[in-house]
Amino acid sequence: MSEAPAERLPPAIDDEIHGKLVRHPRDDVQGLLAYGIFKQSERDWITRFHGTHGRAPNADEVATHFYFSYDEGDIERLRTEAESKMTTFALAILDDERPGIESIARKAAHDEQLALIRQEIRRSGGFWRAIWAGVISSFVFAVVTLALVAAWYAPGLRDILKGMTH
Repeated sequence: MSEAPAERLPPAIDDEIHGKLVRHPRDDVQGLLAYGIFKQSERDWITRFHGTHGRAPNADEVATHFYFSYDEGDIERLRTEAESKMTTFALAILDDERPGIESIARKAAHDEQLALIRQEIRRSGGFWRAIWAGVISSFVFAVVTLALVAAWYAPGLRDILKGMTH
């Protein structure tokens, strides 16, 4: 049993405008937003028409006075307006997320600095080796200082040095 081919719907009057605004139906968010702006404009036009004439416009009036009034400049204006709205939305999200992004960036920079310090400690031979080197150098400095002080206050050396300077 074969299935009957699906019936195609007749094209809507705004299919041409939809085709101009939405370049890739699956992933053209800008075009879909521009089409939404167009449909809002149509709704506003119908509301104004109703307010002026006391009735809703028929299909011919909508086609003649609204749809056919859109030219290529209007199509580009709608896409530009959609792009502007998308940019404003993205910037608003960025402003909302900025503190978190900055915090993550600071933490990443801090972590990178710690990694560099750890790497430098490893390269220098390790933490405890650096501690022992500091202790030993402090001890050597203390011994040398004590030796110089002892030599200065030793009676023979001081007298010899005094005699040489006079």
